Amino acid sequence: MASIILKAIAPSRGENRRECTRQVPLQVLGFGASRTGTSSLREALEILGYKDTYHMRNIMRDQNTSEAAMWCEALAAKYEATGKPYTRADWDQLLGHCMATTDTPTIFFMPELAAAYPDAKIILTTRDSPEQWYASVQNTLVPLTRMMLPGTSLWARIYQFFLPDLPTQTLNEKIALHGDMRKFLDFNPERGAASYREHKEAVYDIVKDTPERFLEMNVKEGWEPLCKFLGKPLPLNEKGEKIPFPRVNDTKEFQNVMKSFGRARNILVGLNMLLATGSVATVLWLYSKFKHV
Repeated sequence: MASIILKAIAPSRGENRRECTRQVPLQVLGFGASRTGTSSLREALEILGYKDTYHMRNIMRDQNTSEAAMWCEALAAKYEATGKPYTRADWDQLLGHCMATTDTPTIFFMPELAAAYPDAKIILTTRDSPEQWYASVQNTLVPLTRMMLPGTSLWARIYQFFLPDLPTQTLNEKIALHGDMRKFLDFNPERGAASYREHKEAVYDIVKDTPERFLEMNVKEGWEPLCKFLGKPLPLNEKGEKIPFPRVNDTKEFQNVMKSFGRARNILVGLNMLLATGSVATVLWLYSKFKHV
């Protein structure tokens, strides 16, 4: 349902990506699965001078209509056989402002991006174990996926009807539909561990002929392996002290963000319901006043 309220308080921002071209070289591709420190890697790459480093947070922050629509096109072409697969020219439009990428939705297109940008270095972030990763996923991405997938109950359909047309709503639904998280809606640690290993193997397969462009790291390792791989000095502050390696978006922080996002959705749905019921009440009142005129 289109929302007058949403359009008034949260208009689409940013450039029309379809009119953009590459402005900076894309030098780093972060191929770690979500919940492997991708937000921390993003912050680290930004500190090292890779502006802008792309992440799902960029999409949620900017609510750029053309950007979300292009990701939906790319996902539909790959997973739904609708439209044409994206080429280097398309990626340059969509990601032309970025020197690096991490996280969803770019990891849906790892082979395509690796082939389109053969000079870009590839970083695979990992967790201590598949089980640790799956536990994090169960406490973060699985509840978010449940929130994003359209419900089938009467109340869920009513809620969906009154949910404002956020630019990213369809994109979030496609990510939930085509991503691994749907496999984990029922608790299955063995399947989760297998999915984690499969993701790593997919990355290994991409870089098997070009090991020099590849780094596998745990963000716990800090700056040293990352800076050595990228040929960058350790970052220092104004006092000449080493800047701590960023550690952001842990489970608690993610859950707090998700709660805020859920509350915002509920408020907008409630406002739309009030607007709709108020309009109906006004029509009925006018009808009662003028039906005998």
